[in-house]
Amino acid sequence: PQEIVNAVKRYAPIGLDPCGGPNSVVGARRTIKPPQDGIHIFLQWKVLPTEIVFVNPPFGPRGAWVPLWIEKAIQAQDDEGTESILLVTARTDTRWFHRLFTNGSMICFVKGRLHFRVGNAETGPAPFPSAIVSLPGAYTSRDKFELQQQRFCDAFSDFGKLVSL
Repeated sequence: PQEIVNAVKRYAPIGLDPCGGPNSVVGARRTIKPPQDGIHIFLQWKVLPTEIVFVNPPFGPRGAWVPLWIEKAIQAQDDEGTESILLVTARTDTRWFHRLFTNGSMICFVKGRLHFRVGNAETGPAPFPSAIVSLPGAYTSRDKFELQQQRFCDAFSDFGKLVSL
Protein backbone atom coordinates (compact mmCIF):
# COMPACT_ATOMS: atom_id res chain seq x y z
CA PRO A 1 0.00 0.00 0.00
CA GLN A 2 1.18 3.50 -0.90
CA GLU A 3 0.86 4.80 2.68
CA ILE A 4 3.24 2.09 3.93
CA VAL A 5 5.72 2.80 1.11
CA ASN A 6 5.61 6.51 1.99
CA ALA A 7 6.38 5.70 5.63
CA VAL A 8 9.26 3.42 4.61
CA LYS A 9 10.69 6.28 2.52
CA ARG A 10 10.40 8.60 5.55
CA TYR A 11 12.43 6.02 7.47
CA ALA A 12 15.19 5.78 4.84
CA PRO A 13 15.70 5.79 1.06
CA ILE A 14 14.78 2.47 -0.53
CA GLY A 15 17.79 1.16 -2.40
CA LEU A 16 16.29 -2.16 -3.42
CA ASP A 17 12.87 -3.75 -3.88
CA PRO A 18 13.66 -7.46 -4.38
CA CYS A 19 9.95 -8.36 -4.59
CA GLY A 20 9.05 -6.02 -7.43
CA GLY A 21 6.17 -6.64 -9.76
CA PRO A 22 4.63 -4.96 -12.77
CA ASN A 23 2.36 -2.78 -10.60
CA SER A 24 4.88 -1.89 -7.89
CA VAL A 25 4.51 1.52 -6.23
CA VAL A 26 7.77 1.23 -4.27
CA GLY A 27 9.99 3.34 -6.51
CA ALA A 28 13.27 1.88 -5.23
CA ARG A 29 16.59 2.84 -6.78
CA ARG A 30 16.81 -0.79 -7.99
CA THR A 31 13.98 -3.27 -8.43
CA ILE A 32 14.17 -7.01 -9.04
CA LYS A 33 11.07 -8.28 -10.82
CA PRO A 34 10.10 -11.38 -12.77
CA PRO A 35 11.52 -13.15 -14.58
CA GLN A 36 14.44 -12.45 -12.21
CA ASP A 37 14.21 -14.10 -8.82
CA GLY A 38 14.99 -11.76 -5.92
CA ILE A 39 15.38 -14.63 -3.45
CA HIS A 40 18.22 -16.36 -5.27
CA ILE A 41 20.19 -13.31 -6.48
CA PHE A 42 22.36 -12.58 -3.45
CA LEU A 43 24.73 -9.89 -4.71
CA GLN A 44 21.87 -7.70 -5.85
CA TRP A 45 20.68 -7.28 -2.23
CA LYS A 46 23.61 -4.99 -1.42
CA VAL A 47 22.61 -1.31 -1.05
CA LEU A 48 24.33 1.97 -0.26
CA PRO A 49 25.07 2.56 3.47
CA THR A 50 22.26 5.14 3.76
CA GLU A 51 19.69 2.93 2.00
CA ILE A 52 17.53 0.00 3.02
CA VAL A 53 15.95 -2.98 1.32
CA PHE A 54 12.14 -2.99 1.40
CA VAL A 55 10.76 -6.54 1.40
CA ASN A 56 7.02 -6.95 0.73
CA PRO A 57 6.90 -10.61 -0.28
CA PRO A 58 4.17 -11.97 -2.50
CA PHE A 59 1.94 -13.87 -0.11
CA GLY A 60 0.32 -16.43 -2.42
CA PRO A 61 -1.44 -19.53 -1.10
CA ARG A 62 -0.82 -19.62 2.65
CA GLY A 63 2.38 -17.58 2.28
CA ALA A 64 4.50 -20.53 1.14
CA TRP A 65 7.29 -18.24 -0.12
CA VAL A 66 7.41 -15.90 2.89
CA PRO A 67 9.93 -18.01 4.90
CA LEU A 68 12.36 -17.88 1.96
CA TRP A 69 12.14 -14.06 1.81
CA ILE A 70 12.69 -13.85 5.59
CA GLU A 71 15.78 -16.06 5.42
CA LYS A 72 17.12 -14.06 2.46
CA ALA A 73 16.77 -10.79 4.42
CA ILE A 74 18.48 -12.33 7.46
CA GLN A 75 21.27 -13.69 5.23
CA ALA A 76 21.82 -10.22 3.73
CA GLN A 77 21.81 -8.77 7.27
CA ASP A 78 24.43 -11.28 8.45
CA ASP A 79 26.65 -11.39 5.36
CA GLU A 80 26.53 -7.81 4.09
CA GLY A 81 25.26 -5.80 7.08
CA THR A 82 22.20 -4.88 5.00
CA GLU A 83 19.30 -3.19 6.77
CA SER A 84 15.78 -4.19 5.71
CA ILE A 85 12.21 -3.18 6.41
CA LEU A 86 9.74 -6.01 5.82
CA LEU A 87 5.97 -5.88 5.39
CA VAL A 88 4.72 -9.36 6.26
CA THR A 89 1.66 -11.17 7.50
CA ALA A 90 1.53 -11.09 11.31
CA ARG A 91 1.65 -14.86 11.65
CA THR A 92 3.11 -15.04 15.16
CA ASP A 93 2.55 -18.80 15.25
CA THR A 94 5.10 -19.52 12.52
CA ARG A 95 8.79 -20.37 12.75
CA TRP A 96 9.69 -17.64 10.26
CA PHE A 97 7.97 -14.97 12.36
CA HIS A 98 10.00 -16.08 15.38
CA ARG A 99 13.16 -15.69 13.26
CA LEU A 100 12.14 -12.04 12.90
CA PHE A 101 11.85 -11.75 16.69
CA THR A 102 15.40 -13.11 17.00
CA ASN A 103 16.97 -10.89 14.31
CA GLY A 104 14.78 -7.78 14.29
CA SER A 105 14.89 -4.61 16.34
CA MET A 106 11.32 -3.26 16.04
CA ILE A 107 7.90 -4.51 14.97
CA CYS A 108 4.78 -2.51 14.22
CA PHE A 109 1.62 -4.61 14.46
CA VAL A 110 -0.65 -2.84 11.98
CA LYS A 111 -4.12 -1.85 13.23
CA GLY A 112 -6.90 -3.33 11.11
CA ARG A 113 -6.35 -4.77 7.67
CA LEU A 114 -4.29 -3.18 4.93
CA HIS A 115 -5.87 -2.45 1.56
CA PHE A 116 -3.72 -3.47 -1.40
CA ARG A 117 -4.03 -2.39 -5.03
CA VAL A 118 -3.56 -4.28 -8.27
CA GLY A 119 -3.05 -1.70 -10.99
CA ASN A 120 -5.72 0.95 -10.44
CA ALA A 121 -8.10 -1.36 -8.58
CA GLU A 122 -8.21 -1.78 -4.83
CA THR A 123 -8.46 -5.43 -3.79
CA GLY A 124 -10.24 -4.71 -0.50
CA PRO A 125 -8.92 -5.52 2.95
CA ALA A 126 -6.24 -8.16 3.27
CA PRO A 127 -7.52 -11.47 4.67
CA PHE A 128 -4.73 -11.41 7.28
CA PRO A 129 -3.17 -9.08 9.86
CA SER A 130 0.09 -7.36 8.92
CA ALA A 131 3.33 -6.36 10.60
CA ILE A 132 6.18 -4.05 9.64
CA VAL A 133 9.55 -5.32 10.86
CA SER A 134 12.98 -3.71 11.05
CA LEU A 135 16.06 -5.88 10.52
CA PRO A 136 18.97 -3.59 11.43
CA GLY A 137 22.30 -3.83 9.69
CA ALA A 138 24.55 -6.45 11.27
CA TYR A 139 27.36 -3.93 11.87
CA THR A 140 25.21 -1.44 13.73
CA SER A 141 26.74 0.41 16.70
CA ARG A 142 24.64 0.94 19.84
CA ASP A 143 24.14 4.64 18.99
CA LYS A 144 23.06 3.85 15.44
CA PHE A 145 20.77 1.09 16.71
CA GLU A 146 18.99 3.52 19.03
CA LEU A 147 18.70 6.06 16.20
CA GLN A 148 17.21 3.36 13.93
CA GLN A 149 14.66 2.49 16.60
CA GLN A 150 13.67 6.16 16.98
CA ARG A 151 13.35 6.59 13.20
CA PHE A 152 11.19 3.45 13.09
CA CYS A 153 8.91 4.87 15.79
CA ASP A 154 8.68 8.19 13.96
CA ALA A 155 7.85 6.53 10.63
CA PHE A 156 5.42 3.81 11.71
CA SER A 157 3.73 4.80 15.00
CA ASP A 158 0.56 5.92 13.20
CA PHE A 159 0.01 2.41 11.81
CA GLY A 160 -0.26 0.42 15.03
CA LYS A 161 1.42 -0.87 18.17
CA LEU A 162 5.21 -0.73 18.21
CA VAL A 163 7.30 -3.35 19.97
CA SER A 164 11.04 -3.12 20.62
CA LEU A 165 12.81 -6.47 20.37
